[in-house]
Amino acid sequence: MQSNMRLLFLGLLVAATTFFAACSEDLEDCDPAVDANCVCTLDADDTVVDDCVENETDDGEACTCSVEEANNEANNEANNEANNEANNEANNEAPQFRFVFIQDDTPAVNGETPGADIDTSSLIKGDGSGEFFATNVEDSDISCDGNSACDTNAMTGAPDVVNNGECFGGGGVDTTLFTSFNQGFAIVSFGDNVIENGDSIHVYEIGATECGRFDDDPYTVSVGVSDDANGTFIEIGSGAAGDNIIEVSGLE
Repeated sequence: MQSNMRLLFLGLLVAATTFFAACSEDLEDCDPAVDANCVCTLDADDTVVDDCVENETDDGEACTCSVEEANNEANNEANNEANNEANNEANNEAPQFRFVFIQDDTPAVNGETPGADIDTSSLIKGDGSGEFFATNVEDSDISCDGNSACDTNAMTGAPDVVNNGECFGGGGVDTTLFTSFNQGFAIVSFGDNVIENGDSIHVYEIGATECGRFDDDPYTVSVGVSDDANGTFIEIGSGAAGDNIIEVSGLE
């Protein structure tokens, strides 16, 4: 009988020890003095404290300590969701069209200035903020073979072929003032300006309309988001009678 009582007592003692140890672990999962990432907070409002000992602060407020890994995981998940949402919004934004692709469609060329002869081109903003001339030739394929006006830099800046209503100021042809496309193409940009529906592209082509000594050569104008010839461009119109203003539409 005595032996049974002793065994019962030992069993109760072990159970009590296990119970209190478990409760202690529940009340205080870690010790900030020895455990990494151990953070203690007030039970009332989750304020972080550094004097939590045996689930109580020096002021007698109830507190709990726990390893921060779970919190970090939750925060990382929240941050990842926010970043993914922001990235998705950025990716879903409408593309910005900044480039104009001008293609010479002349079926046959001859003479020293073959193909469409372009003085310059410009972007006329539909909101009335102004006319912006081409500032840079991003890409081009214009042959200088039999072409005395193949310098693409000549097709940037303000128009300078027609002055005061006279072609070349009434003098001889100055091939440094324009670019003859010779069945080629050029991609131009207008600084930081974005091309939008309702804007217009003004192509200053030197033809019979502008200068009687030149032919009206056909060309196609397209707008794109890429400064490379391999990019995607949307055709907005064509010209064949010299100076042309083409309205921009159909951009999405």
